[in-house]
Formats: sequence, C-alpha cells, structure tokens
Amino acid sequence: MDIYKEVIKHVYISQIARENTLDKIKEKIRYPNLDEILESLVNRGCIEIKNNRVFVTEDGRKLIKVGLIGGTFDIIHVGHIATLHDAKKLVDVLAVVIARDQTVYKNKGRYPINNEIMRLKVVSALKDVDVAILGDEMDFMKPINIIKPDYIFLGYDQELPNAIKDRIPNNITIVRLNTEIKGVKTTYIIRKLREIFGL
Repeated sequence: MDIYKEVIKHVYISQIARENTLDKIKEKIRYPNLDEILESLVNRGCIEIKNNRVFVTEDGRKLIKVGLIGGTFDIIHVGHIATLHDAKKLVDVLAVVIARDQTVYKNKGRYPINNEIMRLKVVSALKDVDVAILGDEMDFMKPINIIKPDYIFLGYDQELPNAIKDRIPNNITIVRLNTEIKGVKTTYIIRKLREIFGL
C-alpha cells in the first residue's frame, strides 16, 4: 500500500472514531514528512483540513475499501478472531459496531456478561480491528451512516436486523463470512460455565 493510501486510511479511521484533529492525526501517523504528505493529499483533493480537523473527501474515500461488522462480542473466542481476520483480508479498514447493552437485552433476553464499554475496549485492542464504535439503541443505520462501508460482513450465523434490511443502500455489498469453528460459540461457553459453576 502506498504511503498516500496509508495516510488516507488512518485519517478515515480517525474520522470514524471522531479523533480527527490535526494534532491527533500527527500523533498517530509518525511519518517524517507527514506535513508534505498531508499537503499533497489536500492538493490532490483526497483530504480536507477544516478548523484543525482532517476529513477524507469523496475522491479520497474511493481509494480505500471499508468493511463493517457488528455484533455483541461478549466473550471473545477463536471464532470471533477468525471471522474478524477473514473480514480484514477483504478491506483496508475494518470497523466493528458493538451492540449496546440494551440492544443485547432486547434481542437475547439477557444482558451481556461484559458491559458495552468493556466489550468496546477489548474489540478495539484486537489486531484486525481498525476502529470500533458503539451501536445506536434507537437507529441501527446511524453507525452505517458514520462508517459508510463498502461491505457489511455477516458471521456464518448472523442475519441483518429487520430494522435495517430494506434501508441498506445499493452501493453496499453484504458478504456472509462462512468462518465457523465447530463447537465454539458464546452461548455454548456461557452454558458450559453455568454447568461448571452450577448456575
């Protein structure tokens, strides 16, 4: 990946995380000639700098592939790692949307073992994850509108929420990842823990 594309990628990740101030960009991207690269990208129309914030333009955004995957990610296991790895191989930027505690309760009838902030921190630390954000309790489309992915990845057993099925723009490709590790699933792990501890 050339250095210009790499900088665009980092700016876009910072933009999603809402940490796209010029100072933070320079902190994260430590290239010796970063000011020249940023100036060149501005001149090429790939990024804009407004009020000390850096944004990827529509032309710059076309130079990178962005994928989104969502889920609870309550107890991270090898199945999660393999799925995220397979998704990352297909894109330059992999963004993960973490389900809110209240959303998990509505969908599964129980709260997650780890709260949303803890799950966000764990997923953010994973090697194949470029950026993770919390979902929105009221509008499942909000994270999609923030991330603007080229691809939405679904795990082998996932379905798109009904609330967004018909609202996904035509320019976003839905990709089902058939990454399944037999016998490894969060519900199985929770069931096994309950058996072991008599819960």
